[in-house]
Amino acid sequence: MSCLLELQGITKRFGDFEALRDISLEIRQGEFVALLGPSGCGKTTLLRLVAGFLSSDAGTVRIDGQDMTGRPPYRRPLNTVFQNYALFPHLSVVENVAYGPRRKGTPKRKAFLEAEDTLSLVGLEGFSARLPRELSGGQQQRVALARAIVNKPKILLLDEPLSALDLKLRKRMQLELKQLQERLGITFVFVTHDQEEAMSMADRIVVMNAGRIEQVGLGDEIYERPATRFVADFIGDVNLIDCVIEEGGNVRSDLNIPISRSESASPGSATAVIRPEHFKLQRPGDPAEPGLAQFQGTIADVASVGSHSLVHVLVGSSRILARRMGGRETWMASGQEVVLMLDPAKIHFIPGKS
Repeated sequence: MSCLLELQGITKRFGDFEALRDISLEIRQGEFVALLGPSGCGKTTLLRLVAGFLSSDAGTVRIDGQDMTGRPPYRRPLNTVFQNYALFPHLSVVENVAYGPRRKGTPKRKAFLEAEDTLSLVGLEGFSARLPRELSGGQQQRVALARAIVNKPKILLLDEPLSALDLKLRKRMQLELKQLQERLGITFVFVTHDQEEAMSMADRIVVMNAGRIEQVGLGDEIYERPATRFVADFIGDVNLIDCVIEEGGNVRSDLNIPISRSESASPGSATAVIRPEHFKLQRPGDPAEPGLAQFQGTIADVASVGSHSLVHVLVGSSRILARRMGGRETWMASGQEVVLMLDPAKIHFIPGKS
């Protein structure tokens, strides 16, 4: 698959503040990429640079091999869906969608036919004559999408377009958006601060922090094998345990963590990354499962969260979070002694001090 969008050495400053620092990234044709990170990490600034609304202090943006430096947004083969949708309130739905083709010189009748076809693509047949204020949030979002894709851009940039929707509608729109992208084959670059949203939709995730890229990879890869402590902590629930890996594979930490033979951790200071679902819980005295490391602890707190329970366990000076699928059992209570079991192969080590 060929590279469609190439960023090389992008740096952007606002006065003394460095919003982006030496960003380099390649995005392929037909790919769905999420820019993920906390507020203020630079993801929207990067999107605006790609769109042409901002210029960089250093670096280049290339689309299909063409340098976009100095090109205004309307001369770039892309379109943007904004967080607030930015629909024209005085125009009907079909007029909003036909606005782009009309600006490019498409005759009115043809532009309206193209707009109607695109509205059908996003499931809004029969809504052409309505004004934006007569639509729900989800319907407005679909109009914004239709307006963005009617001109068949090579790249669609989306700046947190689902953030204004309620949770149930947001999840439904995530599925619809991914299906739409697969049908159209357009490259999507999607900005979000929601880890679950990025994991469920994107082919690849770009995790950003403080104006830099921390890691680029598949969702499973970023979750299971985070490259930095920030990525491990930002993506989902996690246990981060400071340790020292000695020559020969021994690990010094409060938990006396074992190293799996498959884990190629280098000697030195490190952080052990253990996801809560990798721990198994049982009562003291129950038969041990062979091959698993065991830790004795005391339950500090239990929270039932629908399909699973989150159990906080004190092991020495460490507070461990374990996730247990299914309902909460009667013996799982604060102050109860418990045994945590762990497959050493599930432990991931990040080198360096915390």
